[in-house]
Amino acid sequence: MPSLAVTAFMQVCHYPRKVMAVSTVLLLPLSLPLAAQVETDSIQAEEPIAIGEVTVQGHRVVNTENGQRIFPSKGQLEASATGYSLIRSLVLPGIMVDEVTREIKSPDILGSVQIRINDVVATRQDLLALEMTSVKSVDFIREPGLRYGKDIAYVININVVRPKSGYSVGGEIMQPLTCLRGSEGIYARFNSGKSEISVDCDFGWRDSRGAHVDKTAVYTLADGTEWKASSQDIYNKDRGAEGSLRLRYSLAETGKYRFDISFKEAFSRSPESRRVREMETPMGVSSVSSATRDRYSSPQLDFYFNLHLPHKQTFTASATATYVGSHYDYSREDIGSYAYSVHGRTRSVSGEMLYENRMKPFTLSAGLQYSRDRIENGYSGDVGNSPILRQSDVYGYAQLNGRLGSLGWKAGMGLSQRSYVQGDASFHYTLPRPAVMLSYRFSPSFFMRYNYELSIHAPRVMYLSDVTTTDEVVPLPSGVVKEMSVGNPLLTPDNRNEHAVMLSYTGKKVETIVSAMYLYYRKNTIMQDIVRNTLDDGTTQFLSLRRNQGSIRMFDIYDYTTLHLLADKLDIMLYGAVARFWNYGDEYTHVHTSLSYSAQVNARLGRFSFSAFAGNGWEFLEGETRARNSAMTSLSVSYRLSGAVRMALHWQNPFRRDAVASEMELLSRNLYKDIRVLSRDMGNKVTLQLSVNLSRGRKHDEAERRLKPREVDSGVVRQE
Repeated sequence: MPSLAVTAFMQVCHYPRKVMAVSTVLLLPLSLPLAAQVETDSIQAEEPIAIGEVTVQGHRVVNTENGQRIFPSKGQLEASATGYSLIRSLVLPGIMVDEVTREIKSPDILGSVQIRINDVVATRQDLLALEMTSVKSVDFIREPGLRYGKDIAYVININVVRPKSGYSVGGEIMQPLTCLRGSEGIYARFNSGKSEISVDCDFGWRDSRGAHVDKTAVYTLADGTEWKASSQDIYNKDRGAEGSLRLRYSLAETGKYRFDISFKEAFSRSPESRRVREMETPMGVSSVSSATRDRYSSPQLDFYFNLHLPHKQTFTASATATYVGSHYDYSREDIGSYAYSVHGRTRSVSGEMLYENRMKPFTLSAGLQYSRDRIENGYSGDVGNSPILRQSDVYGYAQLNGRLGSLGWKAGMGLSQRSYVQGDASFHYTLPRPAVMLSYRFSPSFFMRYNYELSIHAPRVMYLSDVTTTDEVVPLPSGVVKEMSVGNPLLTPDNRNEHAVMLSYTGKKVETIVSAMYLYYRKNTIMQDIVRNTLDDGTTQFLSLRRNQGSIRMFDIYDYTTLHLLADKLDIMLYGAVARFWNYGDEYTHVHTSLSYSAQVNARLGRFSFSAFAGNGWEFLEGETRARNSAMTSLSVSYRLSGAVRMALHWQNPFRRDAVASEMELLSRNLYKDIRVLSRDMGNKVTLQLSVNLSRGRKHDEAERRLKPREVDSGVVRQE
């Protein structure tokens, strides 16, 4: 029962009072009868509730309360070598897949995309090691709700059957042919009865020309005079390597229990990156050089336990312990010398418990999460030291969902309590997190959904630090101008209200989603602030910091349309969005309207697969910064040599020597900046991909569910 879980968790984390405060206020709304589930040929995944089935051209789609369950066709599975290529072949609305960088993301800023395999948060190696013969279905969850954590826009859960014998070994090489960088990964899975041993190793390297930055700035001084300065990179060399090793042991008996223990060691080394810029000011042309060295290592130990209880109940618990050790050096030569070093140590523990009861009238899920971090970053040189930062978070929730005929509903309440202490600064913040969803199905193909959620957003660790760094020194006739970044230990969390309405149609050859969303942050939002200070010696400082002030509002309306022109042969995805932003600071108001669009084509012909993508990127306004992510065009062709070997060739940004990685415009009344980041490595980039997956003696059994290990932010302030 939940009370036993709460008691056990209190004893583990030694934090009883806050846990009791959270657990006692969770709301359990009254339930409504749940419609009978639709039988499918999928594995027994328990989360989705089937509410309508449509046979789409080439594959089958079952509409669920949270989104869709998709059954990939035989052609899609045969053409896919990894989890990345499988998700790309499904052409999911709102999902962008970059097989070269191994990124799966949404083209907006509403949150990240979480990938799971049998409800286990998947690593890059898990997606590379995915065996297509074991894939049964894919759950596309558009409304994650309280269960999946904060800042998650979409969840993609790949349902597979669990192997109980044999082995699988393989790897992937991703080698660009037009620049000096690459990545390799190998993996192995060994199964015998109830046990599985897995080994994953990943390595990447780069020796590139890096990103080139073109910058124009206009400074308005206290006396009203304006001065213009511009700079551009003439040399930018970036070298480094990163990798990880993970060992995992799993013991499981189907329908009864599962226990996992894993150890992961990750590292990154950047021995030296050097940058030379040419700066033009009213004082003439000068050269600015800078260099950085960066390295870190992070061991992580993860435990997980899942137990099936009578009467369709499950209890799951996990715990993670992480250490992050980092060392960062920065130096710059302009009109003087400036240098600092950071030696960081971060210790983190976290735990989570989940209870589910799949009763006939409704499904109940309740969870409790706890995390505690100790961040110690020692600064030396031209940057003052930072005191130790301690923060903790207790989050609990309870959620019910069910159906009454064509009407579906979900209601839940979460409560988050965050604490933060750094030197003399501290805060203790409590916020309820209600979530409500209503849906109505007019037919098996057409339905409508409304969703509301209130969520808390804590300030990033680097914004809370009391460290001040000098980012730019510009000589002017009136004196020196310094651009500086300043931390603010007095920041407090803000909260976001989100209303969303969605209309969805799923036909045999056409799938379309029209959605409108309005979100707003209440007063005292964490927003950007540019402060101008004039010193007695004539130096003007422009301080960039975050401060609780004003509010942010956004309205977004978008459409995703997928055309299945030829069954299992040709798919086209079209996306278009219009967004309106309002940013109200204490001393500024900025509004902006943006237009985003993209198109993707997937085609399959025998052993060949083809893919083409083009999009203009996502443009947004936050605080006093207007930014646009990079526009992208890409062409890909792959060939399946056999069931175990696949080769692919990717061509990104064809016929473009310098691809624009990002654009940023600072709109402060006293400091205007226009920055363009160009990447020669991304322009006209051709990459060769080779994937190999060998298996033998495979027999499958169903796997169970798992909670998400927590990532840790070290909070080191780095120069951009």
